[in-house]
Amino acid sequence: MNEHTVIASPSGPWRIEVDPAGRLARIDPSDGPPSAAAPGPALAAIADALRAYLAGAGPMPRPALVPARTPFAAAARAALLAVPTGSTISYSELAARAGRPAAVRAAARACATNPIAIVVPCHRVVGRDGALTGYAGGLERKRALLRLEGVLP
Repeated sequence: MNEHTVIASPSGPWRIEVDPAGRLARIDPSDGPPSAAAPGPALAAIADALRAYLAGAGPMPRPALVPARTPFAAAARAALLAVPTGSTISYSELAARAGRPAAVRAAARACATNPIAIVVPCHRVVGRDGALTGYAGGLERKRALLRLEGVLP
């Protein structure tokens, strides 16, 4: 059974989940209050790293991750992980980097269903014209993350 916690942040609460092996399974926005129970060591380390990142202390480190669900999701994840902090790419560029240039909708879906927000940085994907589009946590959180990373003023 996976272990989870909810942390507070300036951009709202975030739920973090690790699998029994301590691999990160999920980081996503939460509507729930912060957790009161102390998490296990793997979850505590990820929660501390996320708090530091959200406080502006630098890039989010990459812990061990659960495997992606499909081959295209794995390719999209690898492409997203290669986007440096402080940079953005378009959905069409993500599709190309994932090896399927015509699969722009599939790339957008991979972002929309990405269970590991921030670490697998789908917030760094923008529209072809640079417009902020789509984010499971809402555009305000996407904007806050991109500001934190110096992409937006």
